[in-house]
Formats: sequence, structure tokens, C-alpha cells
Amino acid sequence: MAKAKKPAPKKSGGTTRALRMSREYAEWLRKAAARDRSSVAAFLDRAAAFYAKSIGIEEEAPPR
Repeated sequence: MAKAKKPAPKKSGGTTRALRMSREYAEWLRKAAARDRSSVAAFLDRAAAFYAKSIGIEEEAPPR
């Protein structure tokens, strides 16, 4: 009997980015997000928006 084909992955139109970091940095980031009562992704999203504004980017970040 032939193996069943796996369904094609759904296209979300999004892009995934990975960050390489030490375990210590990842733990620090997790603690910072926990203190902010948010996920690491939400914490990084706000941090990027704040930094972009501080260097003169005036347009709002599009929705993730």
C-alpha cells in the first residue's frame, strides 16, 4: 500500500525570521518579556517599533 501524501502547507503570506542568540541572552529576553507581562514576540515587536521611532522612522509599523 502506498503512503498517503502529506497535504501541502497552507500559505499564510507571512515571513518567519529566526534570531541566533546565546542561552543566557534568550533567558534574559524571556525574563524581560515576563516582567512586561507579554510574550517574547510581542516584547520584541514593541521594542523594534520604539527603536525605529527613536531613529526617525515616522511611519507606524504594519501589523505583524
